[in-house]
Amino acid sequence: MNAPLERYAVPTVNKETVRLIASRFDLPLELLAERLPDVGINNAIFTLGENLILRVARNDPEIFASVRKEALVVPLARQIGVITPELLAFDDSLELLPTPYGVFNRAIGQTLGLLDLKPSSAANVWREVGRNVARLHTGIDDQGAVAALPDASVESAHPEDLEIAGYFSKTEADWFTTWLERLDGLSGSSTARRFVHADLQATNIIVSHRSREDAASFVALLDWGASGWGNSAADLAGVPTRTLPYVVDGYNEVAGMDECLAARVMACHVRATLASAMRRPKPGQSWAERPLSRLIDLFRFGLEQQAGAWQLLAPR
Repeated sequence: MNAPLERYAVPTVNKETVRLIASRFDLPLELLAERLPDVGINNAIFTLGENLILRVARNDPEIFASVRKEALVVPLARQIGVITPELLAFDDSLELLPTPYGVFNRAIGQTLGLLDLKPSSAANVWREVGRNVARLHTGIDDQGAVAALPDASVESAHPEDLEIAGYFSKTEADWFTTWLERLDGLSGSSTARRFVHADLQATNIIVSHRSREDAASFVALLDWGASGWGNSAADLAGVPTRTLPYVVDGYNEVAGMDECLAARVMACHVRATLASAMRRPKPGQSWAERPLSRLIDLFRFGLEQQAGAWQLLAPR
């Protein structure tokens, strides 16, 4: 009898397991599984030949709920024009593996978060991310099974939270508060509740990139396990600060021009960055799990904004 799987562990995926999965879902029987490096915390990723991906959930009930949600959302997102790999099979019966798994068409390319590209070198990618998120926000209504999905978690903190915790003094807290008050004053009154991706970081974006001399191009948006209902501006706030002008430009192309959107996104972004500053870093995880990287990027953004509308939103 097999020993119980430890919490957060990944079940063994061997040749026989893959053969059984392939047989159950009428996939090519000659597939072999090769595990890819971890870039997320919910799933282990395996290639199945050249064109398929097997995503196996880690052993945790919350993660199980997350991957079941993804199986619901991916087909809906594709129907409204969001570019994300097709889900070919999903199984949460726990008959072949002790955790749920899904088989997807493979997005051929590289993970943007592992390429360490300057935002300007991937400007078209970030604009396309904005376009896809706009399709998501405007295309999914609160009807059917998706309406019952919970609100997506939003990372947010106030300057006084960091002052109280001892991360900085009242001087810095007052400076951040003044900045946020200025952003809030430019944000308008829109609080539209939309269906959101809720995890728009570079490790969830696949690109085509041949060399450092070539610009990257967008291939697909991945990982819908955190998705749910929430504030559209907060959804756009999870990306690196210096990519925000490109993301918002792409978003407005699809959703229609909203002159206050940039200020709302920036305000959410600052509050999310403050929240991340209170967490411990997670070595080996994505850029978004490195609190000082997020804070440094926030101020690099301010230093680079010499003119234009975004200069009015940058720190002073």
